Amino acid sequence: MKSEERRALVLLGITAILASILATMYALIWTSSEKLEDFFFNFPCNSVPHLTVYDVPLLESLIKTWIVYVIFAFFYFSEDWFQGKRGERFRTFCHVFAAFFMGYYFLYAVWFIAVLYVALVWIPPQLGTLYTAAVLAGFVYVEIRFVETATGTRGASKDALLRLSNRTIKPVLTAAKPRLVLLVARLWNRYSNKLPPQLRNRVVGLRESVRPVRRQRKRFGAKVKILLAYVVGTVAIVILILYRLYCVG
Repeated sequence: MKSEERRALVLLGITAILASILATMYALIWTSSEKLEDFFFNFPCNSVPHLTVYDVPLLESLIKTWIVYVIFAFFYFSEDWFQGKRGERFRTFCHVFAAFFMGYYFLYAVWFIAVLYVALVWIPPQLGTLYTAAVLAGFVYVEIRFVETATGTRGASKDALLRLSNRTIKPVLTAAKPRLVLLVARLWNRYSNKLPPQLRNRVVGLRESVRPVRRQRKRFGAKVKILLAYVVGTVAIVILILYRLYCVG
C-alpha cells in the first residue's frame, strides 16, 4: 500500500470520528435538547483572554474539506481509468490538489484557531493588515512545502519561480543595472561631501560589507537567501511598528 493510500485511510478514520461527533450534536440540536451555541470551547483556556470556537461550524468545515479532498484523491488513485499522457497529467493535477486540501485539513484547526486568537487578543488593530499578510504568506509557504513533500516534487515551485524571474524580472534588471549604477555614482559624488562624516563612513562601511555577503551567498546558496529574506522581513516589521508607534498620531 502506498503512503498516499495510508494517509487517506488515516484521514478517513479521523473524519469518521468527527462526523459521528457532529451527528450527535445535530441530533441534540434537532431535538431541542441543546442549542448550537452550547457546543464550544475557549482557546487557550477560560482564565485568560481567549477565543471562543463553536464546534459545529468547525467540524462542518473540516468535513467539507475532507469531501473535496476525497474527490481529487479518488481520481488520483484511479490509475486504471486514466492512462496515457493525458491521464497521467490529469492524475498529477488531482494529486496536487488532493495534497493541498489534505494540508488545509490539518492546518485548519491547528493553524487558524491559533492565528485568529493572536489576531483578536494580541495584535493591535493598526497592525491587523500586516499580520494578516504575514499569516497568509506563511500559510501559502507551508502549503507549498506540504504539497511538494506529499507529491515528491520538492523544489518544483522554486524552479518555477526562478524560470518566471529569468523570463520577466531578470531581463529588466539586467538592462537597468548600468543606468542605476551610474545614477547612484553621480548622486554619491554630488552629495557625499554634504553628509555628516560619521554617516558617510557608515555608508562606505556598509558598501564594503556587501562584498563578503555576496561571496557567502554564492557559497551557501539557498540557505543564505532564506536567511536574508527573514532578516529583511524582520527589519521591515520592526520599522513599521516603530513608525506606527512614534510617527502616526
